[in-house]
Amino acid sequence: MDGAYRRAWDAAVAALAVVQRSANGVQGQTVLHWEVLWPRLFANRDYVYIRRHKEFDVHNEPLTRTDKANVDSPKLNPNEMTSVHAKAKRKAKENYEREREDSRSEFVDNKVYIIVSRSCERPDVPETKHAIRVVEYWSHMVVKTLEGADKVAYSLIGINGAMM
Repeated sequence: MDGAYRRAWDAAVAALAVVQRSANGVQGQTVLHWEVLWPRLFANRDYVYIRRHKEFDVHNEPLTRTDKANVDSPKLNPNEMTSVHAKAKRKAKENYEREREDSRSEFVDNKVYIIVSRSCERPDVPETKHAIRVVEYWSHMVVKTLEGADKVAYSLIGINGAMM
């Protein structure tokens, strides 16, 4: 986890630190301390939580191609065929179909990340007078890349809950 990068894009982060990596001897499980800025007149909130994540590869199968005979193409009457607009329209539809078929044959390797977090107690991270400790916290997120693992497009499903 890159706490400095998180602070660059999330203005609500007052502090974010890794307390322990491979917590409880489990690879990919981390204990974190996170302090969130709250508006004026409110105290910040801080969390000590353990987070585990798993990464899965998703290999998308190409879509089945439609047979050219089954493609619905409009029937042009002989008068329309000589029209400049009809030719342009027909050419645009042909290009669209060709691009659609080309995109169907591409394999996309995506990733799915599952991130599960819950609050925990750590004597080495004491409460401070500047923030209120969130005692009961949990979060479940599923992040799926949409256009390959190296692209920014993703889908996020998140469920969060906290009690003070």
